[in-house]
Amino acid sequence: MPKTHSEYNKQIKYRTSSKWMLLLENGRRSKAAREGFGVGTIPTIAQFYRGIVYDWFIKNAPELINLNGEIPEVLDLMKLKEKRSENKKNIDFYFNRRD
Repeated sequence: MPKTHSEYNKQIKYRTSSKWMLLLENGRRSKAAREGFGVGTIPTIAQFYRGIVYDWFIKNAPELINLNGEIPEVLDLMKLKEKRSENKKNIDFYFNRRD
């Protein structure tokens, strides 16, 4: 069931073609997205969009992220990355111990 409660009070709305939405949806469901956001899980639409924007800032204007202090969306992405690396360590440990 989708998450109905959100602690964020702003929303972004934009107009786009159905082909662009299909591209975004296919990207979100891709193997690269599953590996990048968590082991074997498909990121939510919000996680995927935040990840895309965050990557743009990291590559093009990293100083802006540091200027604004603690941004809740950035903290959420960091938690997601930590969880991903922890899951990967557990899976690697399991497969390395197999005979």
